[in-house]
Amino acid sequence: MTWRGGYDYCKSKRKRLKYISPSSKAVFADQNPHITSDVTFWTAHQVTNETVIQGNRYYSEFPLDNIKEVSSSLLCVYLVYEADNKRVGWEAGECNDSSIRHPLFCDIAFPTDKRRMTLYAANVTWTDAYTFCEKINSSLLLENSLYTEIELFTFFNSGNWSDTRISTFWTKHTLSDHVTTLEQWPIDKALNESTLDGLYCAYVLLERQVDKNRLGWMSDYCHNSSRSFICEKESEEFYYQPIENYKPVGVFLLFEAQQLSLTDCMVKCNTTTEVGIPCELFVWNFLNSSCQLMNVGEIYVNDSHGYYQVQRSLTYKFAEGLTTYYRFSHTPIIEDYLQTGEDETTVESTTKTKPTEAINIADIKDQSEYSFNSPVMRTISLMVDETMRGNIDFIPQFYDEELSRMKFKNNPPACYTNMIE
Repeated sequence: MTWRGGYDYCKSKRKRLKYISPSSKAVFADQNPHITSDVTFWTAHQVTNETVIQGNRYYSEFPLDNIKEVSSSLLCVYLVYEADNKRVGWEAGECNDSSIRHPLFCDIAFPTDKRRMTLYAANVTWTDAYTFCEKINSSLLLENSLYTEIELFTFFNSGNWSDTRISTFWTKHTLSDHVTTLEQWPIDKALNESTLDGLYCAYVLLERQVDKNRLGWMSDYCHNSSRSFICEKESEEFYYQPIENYKPVGVFLLFEAQQLSLTDCMVKCNTTTEVGIPCELFVWNFLNSSCQLMNVGEIYVNDSHGYYQVQRSLTYKFAEGLTTYYRFSHTPIIEDYLQTGEDETTVESTTKTKPTEAINIADIKDQSEYSFNSPVMRTISLMVDETMRGNIDFIPQFYDEELSRMKFKNNPPACYTNMIE
């Protein structure tokens, strides 16, 4: 498939071509020891034709010219894995040339949809929560992606909802099983039937522990149990959490822009993500009107099952005059749920948390650093397992061996990249 064909297909599935970060490139060979032949597949990266020669192979970090202001035309980049020497490189070719065809990787997309999440602390039944959200042109929490988990975890752990002490809240998902032990996100057994006969309703559980908080889900009776809940609806803008006088440590610098307003930096971060290069935060320097677009560094850990996982850790250091803006696709709001009559429900008009309020790290006494840890993220080697949840569309040939060892409830995926034309 051509790069353009692959890009359009992944986008139609609300996914993206694979972004290759410096850390994922470095451990690619270790993650996939079963690869015995050379592998190529298209990536989200592009490079200007003035700096490379088609057909030449490069071993530097993957280029990011598609997020820069360049006047020359762009070539599209594909990963090349050399099985004999366990080395990862890249080459570039025309994006829409039918004679240049490679497999593709539809990766889990960094979210570009904008949502508003409103948390209600009152304990109500699932049916009451569902009805209330529908009345205000919203829905009970339905978003179920890995990034939704990360953002929820952040809001409750260190963000706008950290003072609520809420530990459980309803989702819109229903299922036939009464799940009484904590399950790992996402909610992958949901039926979402229109009738609740014989079904249970899923809720999120934030398990607060001394060393590490956990976010998972369980299910309970829809009519006879009460919990807090979140209503979600579309939003017109992304949410940026400002962290004043601090800059991040342990991040990847994507691009530095000069002479841009704060609004221009937000727009640049958004458009960068839309082309497949995740911009998770940027640092704004109001003294010289510059901003640095970044994403979070990754630490790869080999777990007990032989798979690699990613622990994302972000540390901030004091830097007077700089403000870090962390990007979220969900805007966290808190409102009061007030029952005014048997058939009438209203909400208090004033939100309890201002969505633009900055995290005041400077108030933490005797500390020059502030750390943020998000849940473990699955990496490229775990994408095979993710096929059971529909998060990946095309599986490169080098996963044949993994597929043969897996157990599927139904038939294993049969759509290989070499079959797609």
